[in-house]
Amino acid sequence: MADGITECLVICLSRLSNLSVRPPNSVSRYKGWEVDPLAAGRELDVEAVLTGQVAGRGEDLTISLRLIDVRENRQLWGAKYSGRTSDLLLTEGQIAREVAESLRLQLSSAERQQLAKRPTENAEAHQLYMQGRFYWNQRTGEGNRKAIEAFTQATELDPSFALAHAGLADCYVLGGDYRISVHEAMSKARAAALRALKHDDTLAEAHTSLAQVHLFYDWNFAEAEASFKRAIDLKPSYETAHHWYAIMLAITGRFPEAIERIKLAQALAPAVSLIITKDAGLIYYYAGQY
Repeated sequence: MADGITECLVICLSRLSNLSVRPPNSVSRYKGWEVDPLAAGRELDVEAVLTGQVAGRGEDLTISLRLIDVRENRQLWGAKYSGRTSDLLLTEGQIAREVAESLRLQLSSAERQQLAKRPTENAEAHQLYMQGRFYWNQRTGEGNRKAIEAFTQATELDPSFALAHAGLADCYVLGGDYRISVHEAMSKARAAALRALKHDDTLAEAHTSLAQVHLFYDWNFAEAEASFKRAIDLKPSYETAHHWYAIMLAITGRFPEAIERIKLAQALAPAVSLIITKDAGLIYYYAGQY
């Protein structure tokens, strides 16, 4: 539950143009530990840390949050939300708005509308989406299979749930459940990404997955680059877009650009960037920088 809430809050806050947010993979290692927010903030190289606890009993859920200024060691904001699980699972936009206000961010009218907009009104679909993101972030065959199951159920409950369709696209560009052909996986990835964009063309995740289809299935480098750039414009802190774009740049022989891009991806995910670091090593190798 906590992982899914983290994922959704990151998605909401990452849409703000003047805010850089660390991805869930970077902060997941702090889960379940008594961590000093100031130490975590310094490790993550951020100015503020949002900490939280989730407690549940039956259908009742309590979310406790604190926003800490790392530089001045003071609490900027705190709140506790209590209620039915089905109600609280749809409050990420409200929480993100209050965090942004506490950081004194100047929000455009479009950003305020974006934060106010719920990705789905179906709490069960929302919970399944959060489960899917948790499993997808594991980057294992079993995790991908479970993610596909969760995302599929979410789209069945709410066919217009764009984020869930984008989640399916993310799964299939990584090979689906590894028991289907590349052709089938990429075809499903394209279809899911396009369904996501039909419902919400501002989803960086969907543009990124579509870029992967253009790159590794269509071999259309121009379309792939256009989709990567669109994703990054929409969500500059989305490390996966920078990571996969760096691979495309390396494939096309643009090594100086690839190196700069992979460095940016590593900076956005400094705590747990093993997958990115592996690909960074390959880029340096093929660039002749041993």
